[in-house]
Amino acid sequence: MKNYFNYSRSLTRFVIISIAITSIFSISIASFILNEVIEQHDEEMIKVIASDVYGDVSDKLRQAVTVSRVMANDMLLIQNLKNADRFSEAEETELMRQYLNALRSHFDCSAAFLASEISQNYYTANGLQKKLDPKNDSHDLWYPEFLEKNLEYAFNIDTDEAKKFALTIFVEDRKSTRLNSSH
Repeated sequence: MKNYFNYSRSLTRFVIISIAITSIFSISIASFILNEVIEQHDEEMIKVIASDVYGDVSDKLRQAVTVSRVMANDMLLIQNLKNADRFSEAEETELMRQYLNALRSHFDCSAAFLASEISQNYYTANGLQKKLDPKNDSHDLWYPEFLEKNLEYAFNIDTDEAKKFALTIFVEDRKSTRLNSSH
């Protein structure tokens, strides 16, 4: 009888140890497989997110280029800028404010601005932001740099004075009588 109990205890221990080893082994394999699935899922999610971000940025840049091109080819705007001396500064400022607000609203863009080559006035949808002065204001160096490059349009990453120096991608575009942009 004693042998039976010893045999029964040994068998019980063997079964418990076998179950424990099998459980540990199963949990290890399941953990490994789960980690592999999670890594694959993470990689796929990163690709999807990167693709979405790229698409959103591309759409916004394409939209900004469109607004900039519209401004560069707006003959009424060009004539108004050429003949700015016909308006008082207040009238010209209000005209540019309304124009830039209409563009911003129509194209649903975050901002629009215009720099007049003739007057050196820098307008936003809020009106006259400032007189460009690259000799005394380092923040205005973008203006002569863009003019010197003689490009039709360019992207410029800089801080936006009108938006508390928020980092912004500007689309600078030119017509022979002035430079205009949107972002």
